[in-house]
Amino acid sequence: MSKKIGFKIYIFLIFIFLVITGCASETVIKEDETITSSSAEEDSGNNELPKNIIVNGDFSNPDLKDWDLFLGGDGDAAIEVINEELFVDVIDGGNERWHVQLRQLNRLIKKGAKYVVSFDARAVEPRRIESQVGKNSEPWTEYSEEEVFEITTDMQTYTYGFVMTHESDLEGRLLIDFGRSDSDVYIDNVFVWQKTPGEEPSSVPEEEVISEDIPEPVQGEWVLIWNDEFDGTEINLDNWSFDIGTGNNGWGNNELQYYTDRPENVRIEDNILVIEARKENYEDSEYTSARIKTEDKQSWAYGKIEARIKLPQGKGIWPAFWMLGESINTINWPYCGEIDVMEMIGGGSNDSICHGTIHWDKDGWTYTGGNTTLSSGIFADDYHIFSIEWDKGAIRWFLDGKQYHAENITHEHQSELHDSFFIILNCAIGGNWPGSPSQSTVFPQKMYIDWIRVYQKVESV
Repeated sequence: MSKKIGFKIYIFLIFIFLVITGCASETVIKEDETITSSSAEEDSGNNELPKNIIVNGDFSNPDLKDWDLFLGGDGDAAIEVINEELFVDVIDGGNERWHVQLRQLNRLIKKGAKYVVSFDARAVEPRRIESQVGKNSEPWTEYSEEEVFEITTDMQTYTYGFVMTHESDLEGRLLIDFGRSDSDVYIDNVFVWQKTPGEEPSSVPEEEVISEDIPEPVQGEWVLIWNDEFDGTEINLDNWSFDIGTGNNGWGNNELQYYTDRPENVRIEDNILVIEARKENYEDSEYTSARIKTEDKQSWAYGKIEARIKLPQGKGIWPAFWMLGESINTINWPYCGEIDVMEMIGGGSNDSICHGTIHWDKDGWTYTGGNTTLSSGIFADDYHIFSIEWDKGAIRWFLDGKQYHAENITHEHQSELHDSFFIILNCAIGGNWPGSPSQSTVFPQKMYIDWIRVYQKVESV
């Protein structure tokens, strides 16, 4: 019997079990969320099978495009399908549970619906893993409690349940965490069953994922007001200056590189700006790279800011195209505000995910943002255009002309996001977010910037 047929029978048998027992077993759903057998029959939709919202949960398709492996801190791992099971090769579990995290993103979780999460797992050596369902974008919101499971060397089924009490969410995500241990794990038959009806979400255009009501864009035509095409052979010092050294505590993030202005780290090559991250001993640091900025030379309040960039790749590599408020030297961060047009933390599937974020002060550091994933390949394969459109009402993020996130910036506590900002281009190595490079990280890594352009609306000009 094929695994695919067996998988369907497996679903059916468990469903019959749930209906007969009313989900009273603690291994299936928490006691305070018990469903009686009569309600299970009523909620099942005329005896239809429960709806599994997970895609490729049986791993019969070796293409893992629906799954995401997130690596944080010092976590390092790889995933592959072996005999229709997902093998999680944990090279370094890091220090936190989420430092190695298997995710399926953008799952519809409906308000009021009851869900059962189930998966099979076995470990090469006994270990603990955790699982949870929550909101895909920042800030993190828990939809279920964090569930902890002791995994043995035998394949067993692990389950838990929850009721969605938040508003319906198109961006729900299932998490299975493998951090804090280096023991490898095999995963199979992953389900998130929607057992009862829930509220349909508000309609949101596919190309625009937003966190709240976003004001309409300011009207007018975009006009190019500044650009650098990186023509010629030298960096234009009327536009750019260099940060040098290791900053304060690794530029505030425990980064590992020493920034230089040497041509080994930053140069123009064939009309392309190249920022090169190198593994070398230099000024008591193990790595070098570059960080250039338009501070005190060029700055803007509002506009369309975009660049065509080909990114590096690999664990511990952290390229960024971002902006800081001009007031940073007088009032410091985060009071000056920060706008991240693009960040990527390399390694595994992270090489295909870019992030857009804003940071500001609201009784302390506050941030929010979104991300998007390439439909195929990684950002090191080719050039992509990373953009924001920023006006008095909102900031919108785009990848290759397609909007993937927006944030309302009309709140009183976001005043710094309406000041003048300067641009920064850099490639960091290591740090709190990406973690350190692993043995698999190849050096040197290069960030290629073809051009960078700033537009403003006619009425603003």
